[in-house]
Amino acid sequence: MKSTSPITQETNFNSISDKRERVNAMCGFCLNQANAFPAKCLEIAKNAYEIALKIGYGEGQSWALDHIAYQHWHLGKVDQALEELATSRKLQQKYSFYDQAGWHYEICGMILWSIARYDEAFTMIYDGIRLTDKHANKKEQGMLYWALGVFYYDLKDYDKSLANYLKAQEIIDKFMETNINAICYTLIGLGCCYKEKGDHDKALKYFYDAREKSIEGKQWMQEARTHYEIGVMLYEQGTFEEAENSLKKSYQMRKDYHTKPGMVSSLIALANLEVAINNMPKAMEYMEEALQIAIDTNTKAKIYKCHHKLYELRKKQNNYKKALEHLEEFHRLRSEVVGEEASNKLKDLETKYATEKSEREAEIERLRNVELKKAHDVITEKNREITDSIRYAKRIQNAILPPLKLVRDYMPESFILYKPKDIVAGDFYWLETIKEGDHHSSNSPQEENLVLFAAADCTGHGVPGAMVSVMCSNALSKAVNELSIDEPAKILDKTVELLEKRFSKSEEDVKDGMDIALCSLSHKEQNIILEYAGANNPLYIIRNNELIEIKPDKQPVGKHEGRIPFTNHTLELQKDDCLYIFTDGYADQFGGPKGKKFKYKTFKELLLRIHQQPMGEQNQILNDTIEEWKGELEQVDDICIMGLRI
Repeated sequence: MKSTSPITQETNFNSISDKRERVNAMCGFCLNQANAFPAKCLEIAKNAYEIALKIGYGEGQSWALDHIAYQHWHLGKVDQALEELATSRKLQQKYSFYDQAGWHYEICGMILWSIARYDEAFTMIYDGIRLTDKHANKKEQGMLYWALGVFYYDLKDYDKSLANYLKAQEIIDKFMETNINAICYTLIGLGCCYKEKGDHDKALKYFYDAREKSIEGKQWMQEARTHYEIGVMLYEQGTFEEAENSLKKSYQMRKDYHTKPGMVSSLIALANLEVAINNMPKAMEYMEEALQIAIDTNTKAKIYKCHHKLYELRKKQNNYKKALEHLEEFHRLRSEVVGEEASNKLKDLETKYATEKSEREAEIERLRNVELKKAHDVITEKNREITDSIRYAKRIQNAILPPLKLVRDYMPESFILYKPKDIVAGDFYWLETIKEGDHHSSNSPQEENLVLFAAADCTGHGVPGAMVSVMCSNALSKAVNELSIDEPAKILDKTVELLEKRFSKSEEDVKDGMDIALCSLSHKEQNIILEYAGANNPLYIIRNNELIEIKPDKQPVGKHEGRIPFTNHTLELQKDDCLYIFTDGYADQFGGPKGKKFKYKTFKELLLRIHQQPMGEQNQILNDTIEEWKGELEQVDDICIMGLRI
């Protein structure tokens, strides 16, 4: 596709007398040339937004804001881009403007993914797919499946990544055959997958094909990416001179257009090459620049990669003090991003330099000549140790929560609003699956399994609540996985028995336990069957704009006088039913103009008002509503809400 000069296009814009049509033409130009002329597109998009704002053209405002946000993202202005996209999404809903919904949700998802808000990113993409399905806008789904290809590639699930890239390619070839931008992105994704799967010849073929098309279509961003990918492959094959040429081209193009995240990737690759030819000073120069850019853009996934590379370089230079600093930052940030434990290398370095650290601390202590300052330091250190211990306890507690990727696999159209009052929580959400048999005709994991999920509120919050939550979660899982119980009511009955047995070992009369809403979801022939049992916590189902409340048994899971077996409720669900299970923290939050509780009545009204929105947006609205209600008041309890659309 041969690009048209942006100057000529701008002249054409001014010749369009109908201002709505002018805005549409300007946005259409930005869509096709976003990567070829980024600075010009940002200027045109801003002008389009001003025109649309003056004439009250809401759809045009939304479309223009998407283009402004896209360019701000690549300039590293992530927070600003997200605000602009949020405003655009409100305008879409207000004016029922979904012509560009796929592109909008793709941008949102990719930005969230780049700053390690992974669950929100997945939710955004699935919301986009659902929305484009609803409005029969199939062509908009191409780049949404492309985004899923990116996500699964980063998660190292190359089979799923490849499947999504191929699905994206099928849609793009059918509906977007003139969109060189989308075609090149997909070719690059396919090349990356084949590279990881060991088929380097096929990978290079895709990369070279993408490079040719991007040069032909003047898509500089994809051209820069192909130079990067080809350079990395040539480096891995030992062809250093050609690799360096490709990587430097990639870096220079990204630098010229101020795409900072891409610059970081190119710099890391160049540093690896310099290490291979034993040019350590140049490698350090590249990595220091990469780290600064990553920090400036707050791209955490790239920041921790930079720290790890700098750790390796400093270690090669025998600068163990600096190496330790970089390794500590690497593990701190990686635990935020991917939730992994620190490696043994950190412990080794800490041991090796314990003496140096001790001497340094001793010197600091010697200089403290005021007894009050000494006492203050002791208290500060104790508080730090306690806080560190609680934060570590949070990591342990997080281990009992199902990974959000797993939840998304089995419940694609869902959300979880989880807001602990303190660092650790008494509330938790839970999910287990039971294989029901071979279903070779099914493409969906939820159709092959009985899916059990729950929202639970244990006695207390903070550290005591967290300790009880670990016991209760383990008891639920034991009832399902070890004792093969799959009926919600019987699971709760068995959990009571397991907890009472555990607490009976204490010399004290322990009455801790939990309130819970527990559901199972299964496919019986052509029907979707829900079973529910509750301990003080109900189930809400919204169907045809009416809220149905399934009431729980008025007893906790724990020690209770006059206990009876829990009641099992069985319901046949319908398409587009929305299910909600939750703890009491949301309804019990104080706030508003009179400092009163939010209450269940208001909560129900809110769910009825928003239930038709995509699940990710429901999550955001619920969060924003309770934060606004709370205002300056303290959060009174943990909050946990699970929402699911059938």
